[in-house]
Amino acid sequence: MAWWSSASASSTFNSSFLLRSSLSSYSNKKLSSNHVAHAPPSLFSPYITINSFKKRCIIVTNCTTTNKKNMESSSTVDCVETGTDVECLISPTDKEEIEQEQVEQDGQVMELGMLLEWAVLVSPFFFWGTAMVAMKEVLPKAGTFFVAAFRLIPAGLLLITFASSQGRKLPSGFNAWVSIFLFALVDASCFQAPAFDESNSSLWGSGEWWMLLAAQSMAVGTVMVRWVSKYSDPVMATGWHMVIGGLPLMVISVLNHDPVYGESVKELTSSDILALLYTSIFGSAISYGVYFYSATKGSLTKLSSLTFLTPMFASIFGFLYLGETFSPLQLVGAAVTVVAIYLVNFRGSV
Repeated sequence: MAWWSSASASSTFNSSFLLRSSLSSYSNKKLSSNHVAHAPPSLFSPYITINSFKKRCIIVTNCTTTNKKNMESSSTVDCVETGTDVECLISPTDKEEIEQEQVEQDGQVMELGMLLEWAVLVSPFFFWGTAMVAMKEVLPKAGTFFVAAFRLIPAGLLLITFASSQGRKLPSGFNAWVSIFLFALVDASCFQAPAFDESNSSLWGSGEWWMLLAAQSMAVGTVMVRWVSKYSDPVMATGWHMVIGGLPLMVISVLNHDPVYGESVKELTSSDILALLYTSIFGSAISYGVYFYSATKGSLTKLSSLTFLTPMFASIFGFLYLGETFSPLQLVGAAVTVVAIYLVNFRGSV
């Protein structure tokens, strides 16, 4: 039972008020077994009498705290109020229980943070894979080089706008622009594989060959981005390399008389427009921004290994939306790919 002793009759407290103050102080500071938590004077200023030079002492013992989870009584603390300070002593047993709850909460937060980090890291490959599915139906109507240019230029401008809004600096100086131009040539322009003639039995008529060349461009670009980032902000450089790399593709698209410049433009449906926008915003702006920003921070080996998820996402959504099928050999290849990615990224835990 609480008992009171006061040198000033005008000072009136109750145990629940002191309890809330003590718990508030404790939540902001980790205590040792006999540590004392001091509540801020501002909390108690309404209860202080105008008797300036006299200290008052109010002692409250056996204050019952409440468990936040189930609102049941769980522990007791001793609180002492002297002047404008309140001190609460917490027993070692209560301290251990509170610390254990804090450890559990911290563990849950860390797990959630790791899941979120991996979701962000994998997102470029998900968007690239699904963008391939979205582009497939649009390519015959718009033309290969037009789709490639539309995928890069608007996305690059969007990324530059975003970077500027975040206060990131524009590239400046000879080294900055030269590195961005080379980055654009290798990673943006050369990465876009052109249409190929399936009737051509030579190596240059093989889609697999063009995809291999595109993969090489991507690999070299991934390594180049750290060099580029020495002279420019990585997000800003990514945006500019997309715009610069997309301009030659747009010129080739015009010279090649892509279908979009003729009667085929009338055949574009609202679904085709949405597919182009998805390819540009999610399949380029967000994907390239996240990917190359991650390339400047983490392990290039681990990050590059995740690129093998792109054809897997493309195959899965091609199966779901385009009715494509898998051969037994492709399924075995997919399983090997997943195992390889796991070993590269988690080999320390195997």
